[in-house]
Amino acid sequence: MNKKSSIAIVVVVGLGLGLSWSMSGHNSGSHNNMDHAEHMHSDTEHTDHSDHMHDKSNHSKHQSMSSSKMEVPDLFRVILDKSLMGYFSMQQSLSKDNLTQAKKSLSLISSNINKQVELEGMTKKLWEVEKHKIKQALKDIDNSSTIKDARSAFEALSTSMEVLVVHFGGPENHYIAKYHCSMFDGNRGASWLQNTEGTQNPYYGSQMFSCGSKMKDL
Repeated sequence: MNKKSSIAIVVVVGLGLGLSWSMSGHNSGSHNNMDHAEHMHSDTEHTDHSDHMHDKSNHSKHQSMSSSKMEVPDLFRVILDKSLMGYFSMQQSLSKDNLTQAKKSLSLISSNINKQVELEGMTKKLWEVEKHKIKQALKDIDNSSTIKDARSAFEALSTSMEVLVVHFGGPENHYIAKYHCSMFDGNRGASWLQNTEGTQNPYYGSQMFSCGSKMKDL
């Protein structure tokens, strides 16, 4: 075999080995890249699934919290329901500019909130706080010499009554809605509760009987 033939054989062998190594490395790299891509896809699916489950859990929790009411003893239910009926009577009287009639509703509310009832935990704490505020509001309304003063105190009473309805609910099968007048007290605004449809503004009466709008059903 001459020298040129030997060189040609070495070159061909070398090219073959090089091509073989290149193809092997390429296939290995492709395999690794595919494994990596599949791993990333799996992680993404897992993350998306986890986020979806987390969002779903939060949504369910929010729905449960927003729709739940505290369970209360039957006696306390009666106290709340009768107090609310006294409140609604007062609201309607103030909307008709009748301070005398509004004050007559005081006794119904006062006689009920002063009844003794056994409560526990958060129900007891919440009731004690709002009961104190209601008593003060009733006292201020009773001492009011003008309907303007009574209406200012009625706002505080409305705030406490709303808290009670939100946490404990109202009388069974009884309509209750929250209304708001943005013009009250120099455009500061004030809200109240109604058990009838259609604005009956207790803060302005005949001056602006229909001023305000329903914000939501409670």
